[in-house]
Amino acid sequence: MLNLPDTGHSWTENWLFKLANDNATFLYLALSDVTYSSNFYEGAILNKPSIRESINLSNSTAKTGNISIQIADYNYNGSPISEELFGGSNHYINQTVTVHSKINAETPIQIGTFRLTDISSDGDKISLSLASHRPWDFISVPNVMPHNAYIPTVYGNFIPTSFTGSNYVLPDSKAMYPVPVSSGFFIGGLVSSEASLIYYYIMGLTEDTSQAYVYYYDKSADIFVPAGGFGNNTWFTETIDSQTVYYNVAKGITCERIFKTRPLFGEQIDGDTYGTPANAIDDDGNDPSVSNTLTIDVDDIDSSSTDDERMQVYKFDLSKLDGDFRPTYDGMALDIWYDLDINFKENNAATTSVNLYYKLTDGTEGTSASWTLLETLSSGSGSGLVSSLNRKNGVASSSSPSPIDLSEGKDKFLYIRTVFYNNSPFEFDGIATIKDIQISYDMYNDKEDKPEEYLYSSVNGLAKDGWESSGAISEIHDAHRDMLIRYTGLTTTEPTGWTALNTARSGWNIRWWALEPEELEKTLNKIAYEGCFIFRFKADGSPQYIFVPDSPTADKTLTKNDIKGFQVKPSNFSNLLTKMDVSYEKHPAESRHLTSVSSVNSRARTNWNVQTKENIKQVKLDAYVAPAIPTSPGANPNDDFYTYYDNIFGDIKLIVSGTIVNPEFYNLEVGDIVDFSGMHPTKAYGEAWTGKNFMITSIGRTIGTLKFEGREI
Repeated sequence: MLNLPDTGHSWTENWLFKLANDNATFLYLALSDVTYSSNFYEGAILNKPSIRESINLSNSTAKTGNISIQIADYNYNGSPISEELFGGSNHYINQTVTVHSKINAETPIQIGTFRLTDISSDGDKISLSLASHRPWDFISVPNVMPHNAYIPTVYGNFIPTSFTGSNYVLPDSKAMYPVPVSSGFFIGGLVSSEASLIYYYIMGLTEDTSQAYVYYYDKSADIFVPAGGFGNNTWFTETIDSQTVYYNVAKGITCERIFKTRPLFGEQIDGDTYGTPANAIDDDGNDPSVSNTLTIDVDDIDSSSTDDERMQVYKFDLSKLDGDFRPTYDGMALDIWYDLDINFKENNAATTSVNLYYKLTDGTEGTSASWTLLETLSSGSGSGLVSSLNRKNGVASSSSPSPIDLSEGKDKFLYIRTVFYNNSPFEFDGIATIKDIQISYDMYNDKEDKPEEYLYSSVNGLAKDGWESSGAISEIHDAHRDMLIRYTGLTTTEPTGWTALNTARSGWNIRWWALEPEELEKTLNKIAYEGCFIFRFKADGSPQYIFVPDSPTADKTLTKNDIKGFQVKPSNFSNLLTKMDVSYEKHPAESRHLTSVSSVNSRARTNWNVQTKENIKQVKLDAYVAPAIPTSPGANPNDDFYTYYDNIFGDIKLIVSGTIVNPEFYNLEVGDIVDFSGMHPTKAYGEAWTGKNFMITSIGRTIGTLKFEGREI
């Protein structure tokens, strides 16, 4: 039996171990004999076990160390205890073990929950190894493969391109996720096979079928194009493990698609310089884009004006698109929105005009040949604005003219030419305003091609698995909790700290998917890091979410009389994090992100003499999409991902440590927030203790001893 040490306290501590078995009975062990709640705990433990717990605020993880206890192989119900632990009718391995601390005659408090993992014996002593509670062990997601591809695991709200199956649209969304091809099985009477040219694309476990189209990714233009030849939202379902799996059906491998794009790049290549070509092809959120325009405002044109003065040529690079033009269809077409204006300097009836031309070439023909006249605006008479047109494709912009047919040419360039003509010495000002340029395409993949390994979907991801409200999960903390409930069987009872986290993470949106199995623990850690919270199991085995609140308040106040060996120090300079280069909004088809930002705490970099290339962390977020990450810290820690970690590590903070000697605080756990009063030292270097809060980041327990460390928040 273990002789309890003289700790110098006016109290003694005993640890009580309750080992469960598969028959709903228990084995009771302790450091010294004790009866509690009508159960006798055998004081058979020979060693001095310890429990270590910690949270890592930099990567938002929690860790509990394992315990090893040694007991004598004492007589238990007429046989050695070793025969009870293994080989009998009761099974203890992988069953729950709870640990309580009993101080004097006080009611015990639970200080740990573990599972029995290993038993060994030397004939006299038995060693029992206890591991912390880890319900995600040996679980990977996705984990259902009904045919020859895994069902994707998807969380978040995704954004479709407006598409009805027959309209030309600008593919303006990248908020999608990949869906894998699968073949060789029956659903709805259709067989998927290469012979019949029918393929299924697995969209996953969702009931959002209103936008259940699939999209083709054109890498050359970096666009996701609705694949209209797939039967216009043709989907089928299958029930697997009581869940509905949705498939989209591809009738063939052609990926027929109709869509629009704007040119990629514009430049002026001839004539005196006027306007900004990029403004004719920008996307300002409107269709057509009219906030910014290419304005060609030519002044003082008369019969003596040179060609450079009166003629301007602009070259626009078109997307080098994948695939081929569909036979018997339109191929390519042009939509162009423009205004033409003539202003006389004085009263004049001379013949003047503003002319707009276009052509499609391979870029080697120069600026002279093969122009097609789109529009001529001739002058009226008088002074000031005498003639004006507001047009699309040569027709009044209030109507809906058909696109202008172009010869097929993926590898060509679009040229726009303006010519201002005047046969009189009387000057006029001409204006040609190009508002927007769009090219329509009608394309497909040749049937000799293989089916795409992935198409893309914009339907929303998983809904909450039987907890709280219904509807697709859109916020990052909800996805984390749903994974625990869905895959580990975690109770739907609200975890400690959930209400506060749920409020603080409102608007923290997620778009995340997995197509191949990955360890659930790794996934949970990734989402917790990006969501800026920590999940752990408390000492009593219940789940808990921890995060740094905007306005921390202390759970406990400690004084110098509660602690021995107290120390306070500034955090290590090497842990300072004053700049993050953050990439977020993961691209659905490529190994990159849609948004990147450099976020800097300039004040801290100046205060601590951080050099230009020092102290910079590259961060890639695969699930986080909102709130937008700023270039400098926000006002409150929970404003966004960068601001949260900057609040903790963007400046040098105080670290405190010591040993608790007051049993009133033996229920202290990691994640608790404490403050200090009546301390020695009386000040934290040059600052008062008043108003400072610290989060407990590590706990070390042995019999009669509780050590802690905390970080200023």
